[in-house]
Amino acid sequence: GVEPVIRLMGRGPAALAVKTNRYVAKIPQEIEKAAEEYALPLFEISGDVFFSEAIRLITAAIISADESPDNQTRRRAQILEKYMNDEPLEIILDSLGRILGKTCFFIDIHGDLLGSCLMPGAESEEALARLGAKLLKQSFLIHRRDRYFYCEDNTVFPCLAGGNMLGVLVILGMRTLTEECEELVLQTLSYITVRVCERKIAEQGERAAAGSVLDEVLFQEHKSAEIIRRRLENDGFRLQELYAFVILSLREPEPRSARFGLVEFCCSQIERSFENLLIRRDRGGITCLVSFREDSPLARKGGLATRIIAFTKRIMPAGSELFDIGFSLVQSDPSALTDGFLQAQSAITRGRIYRPEKHIYDYASFIMQGILAQAKDTQEYKWLKKNVADALTERDSLYESGLWDALGALFRLRSLKLAADELHIHISTLRYRLQKIKDITGLDFFSAYGNYVLHTAYLIWMEQRN
Repeated sequence: GVEPVIRLMGRGPAALAVKTNRYVAKIPQEIEKAAEEYALPLFEISGDVFFSEAIRLITAAIISADESPDNQTRRRAQILEKYMNDEPLEIILDSLGRILGKTCFFIDIHGDLLGSCLMPGAESEEALARLGAKLLKQSFLIHRRDRYFYCEDNTVFPCLAGGNMLGVLVILGMRTLTEECEELVLQTLSYITVRVCERKIAEQGERAAAGSVLDEVLFQEHKSAEIIRRRLENDGFRLQELYAFVILSLREPEPRSARFGLVEFCCSQIERSFENLLIRRDRGGITCLVSFREDSPLARKGGLATRIIAFTKRIMPAGSELFDIGFSLVQSDPSALTDGFLQAQSAITRGRIYRPEKHIYDYASFIMQGILAQAKDTQEYKWLKKNVADALTERDSLYESGLWDALGALFRLRSLKLAADELHIHISTLRYRLQKIKDITGLDFFSAYGNYVLHTAYLIWMEQRN
């Protein structure tokens, strides 16, 4: 049957040749109709001509025409004419795709498809947008010296301006590039860059205004719930019954250019994850004030954490650790906005100390550390630090007795045997260390009160050490 041939024609071949008087006497009408539908060149080859010879002659003619200076100049002129006529991105990309004979599209830093050229048999724009988002995440991991990279059978051109990532131009089904083709695509990419920069200038003005409002309400001297609520509403942000702060902090090893592009990308994705939020951004990360109603799924226990985990999985490239996220307690009092902001910051700081293997930190996991930070000026805190934390630290520094190591392993593993195995010591040695701690501090690790006080002292020691 002709059905397999027709399906192949829909996959975007350059042409179709049929040898008659061998398997078929003449070209079937169904194939002629499909060729017309797909605008596909259709050749009839005599039965006494070898396919290999026909392919060689056709290929030589195509290459000769493609590499001719006149043809190259004509191609560049076509793209330049579209640009100089102030044509939109969609028209420029459509011209590029038709010249190359390939499906191509551009997706910006927000994950939006700004334009495409779809060849016959190409996937839908929704599928292209999903592929583009995946390739955009991968582009953050490549060296900025690379003008393009390959992913499977596709060629990806990062769009950069001043070292900042603006998006990616993707050409499907193009695994190799001739020098002339590369020059044409890079020239087109420069036109696209100008168009995208024009859009960004308008967007950045709006975002800068939103960030300055958040700074104003966070760091003003007089804290009035009503004044804060009205100031936010005057700028178009409605603070609902509940709110929380979410801070995304990029890790330092990322290059500056990559950091800025990643911040822009994450901003667009987090805006899609939360309906009502205010964002402040810089090259180091993003601060978000997220507000929601009491009946929102975010207000349920673990609701905010679940939404953040889902957001992280969607934007984080597989195997990379590009940023940490900290979020505050859910609160209702607008006058405590600054406290919520500091809680989210503290969650990241303490998360990197106590749980460096993780990258999402809930301030609720560090409540004890928060309480201790508030109690630093009290007599009780000073007594505990001097008589327990400092006393054990002094013993460790003088005799390398490993007392803090023993406590840390026990608090983490909650088992004498497992702690001894981790420390590579005999369990009797571990018991000896616990006895030494009791001799120094008077606190018995195996009593409820002694365990609680020693754990509190351990947290003080960890805060001091880091």
